[in-house]
Amino acid sequence: MKRYPHPRVVHAKSGAAFDYYVGRGSCPACERGWCDHKPAIPMGNPFRLEEHGDAAMVMFFDWLSGQRGGYLSRGQDVAEHARRTMGGKTVACWCAGRYPVCHGEVYVRLGDGEALDAIRADMLGRLTGKVDASQCALFGRDA
Repeated sequence: MKRYPHPRVVHAKSGAAFDYYVGRGSCPACERGWCDHKPAIPMGNPFRLEEHGDAAMVMFFDWLSGQRGGYLSRGQDVAEHARRTMGGKTVACWCAGRYPVCHGEVYVRLGDGEALDAIRADMLGRLTGKVDASQCALFGRDA
């Protein structure tokens, strides 16, 4: 049974060790000169959960699959970068543990070889409540 949040997706200020920072802006530890966690390309979710709510994840999946163009046309490049570099890695983001889903989990699972469509179905199902509540472990809160 899967547990959420994903064990390799941690909050940026949790103090937990991580390999890559995937949030927007700069890594709090890198700012202090303690590390260099930035991936080769920016990995932040361009769709803020605070602004778009649950739709942010739908927009994010569309972006990764190339269904959102314009100034955001690099989504497929980001997905490919995650497939090549995030396997077995732990990532940090600001939304990890604050919401039922985090885009960092998408990157980790892509890196582990999962198909984007399968990840999308699982994570959007979690958002819409179509997942068993016993699978969620959001810092001790129920789904």
